Amino acid sequence: MEIYSLRPMNALAYRLQSKGLNALGDTADSGIGAELRPRQQVILPEDGGSGMDAMTPRQLRELAFESYQNGVISGETYALLSDELPMQTIDPEGGLVDLSAITDDTPFDFKDFYQSQLTIAKTLGDDGRALALQSVIDFLGY
Repeated sequence: MEIYSLRPMNALAYRLQSKGLNALGDTADSGIGAELRPRQQVILPEDGGSGMDAMTPRQLRELAFESYQNGVISGETYALLSDELPMQTIDPEGGLVDLSAITDDTPFDFKDFYQSQLTIAKTLGDDGRALALQSVIDFLGY
């Protein structure tokens, strides 16, 4: 049995293709990951939305960088804002949310994302993470 890292997904796909396997089709047929199918899909706004709740990840990183340079936000807040979005996350109800369709140029509702992450951190009792997420929410004006 071979074990592959999940991080370099393109390398895994290359290895599977070289063996004549389909990276997505074969895992779906084998039942692996069937329990991880997303319950909820991200709904992208048609018109690009309005305000900071529908900005792109690239715009958010640029705003965070400028604010960090001007001393408006702390390094920890900047680190959270400049992190890439995960491919999947959970919502406060425990449902899996697929974020794989979000690119640097896709408008995304950061308000709901950070609010749900704050709720999860408080539920788990992670006070440090909750304080950091609260500073992100305060910076974004929510």
